[in-house]
Amino acid sequence: MVTRDSGATSVHDAMPTEVAAVLDDVFFRHAHWHSAYEVAVQRLAQAIKLGALSVGAQLPPERELVERLGVSRTTLREAVRSLQQQGYLKTSRGRLGGTFVASRQIRRLSRAEVTRITREMGDTLGELIDLRASVEPAAAELAAGRATEGQVEVLRWLLERSQSAAVSDLRQTDSTLHIAIAHAANSNRILDLVLEEQMRLHDILAYLPFARENGDPIARSTGQHGSIVDAIARRDGAAARQAMTEHIAGTNDIIFGLLQRRSSGRSS
Repeated sequence: MVTRDSGATSVHDAMPTEVAAVLDDVFFRHAHWHSAYEVAVQRLAQAIKLGALSVGAQLPPERELVERLGVSRTTLREAVRSLQQQGYLKTSRGRLGGTFVASRQIRRLSRAEVTRITREMGDTLGELIDLRASVEPAAAELAAGRATEGQVEVLRWLLERSQSAAVSDLRQTDSTLHIAIAHAANSNRILDLVLEEQMRLHDILAYLPFARENGDPIARSTGQHGSIVDAIARRDGAAARQAMTEHIAGTNDIIFGLLQRRSSGRSS
């Protein structure tokens, strides 16, 4: 059973300790690919942008991050400095000092801005869509067979949160649910791939709740998320894969619509 921590710190505002523990495990794992600096920057940026850390949240102590990420203090400080320069983090001194999330740098993009992003991504967008369509259904299927009861409860809590979220929070509640499903698959490589496509498609996915061309995407997505989590909870891998496949296909239809408008704009 997921319970709230009445004494929760600012790292995960009003978030049950079990959910916070899953997100910590996702974003503050040992670096096992690329350079330690790249991993430190990417993991911290992902934690902020994809919704694990809210604005005003304080990062865990330096000693803890060094141990969990498996990087040196120098590398971690360089990563924090980079994110400070990008406007994501700020540091204050004194007894109550520390490093805090300054901004997620999130704003609602216009259709024209999203169309421009799809144009600038070029062939990479199609490759990321293919990656998402291949990896996330597999993650859901594996989660149905591998998730602990605690992980299933975390998924149920994240689903409930996404169903009652304000429009401004939809992207973060959506991404944390998808990431928690990948975490429940218990495969670091799959989790890394899901984090990559969620991060690189972030601006486009953030626009989708406002794309009304194909009906109400929020209601459709909420229902599909429920089907995925229910299948995982029933330990029905085939149903979990199918439900995620249908969900990703619906998302891709909207993205393909943006691509078609891009092509139409180019030919007009």
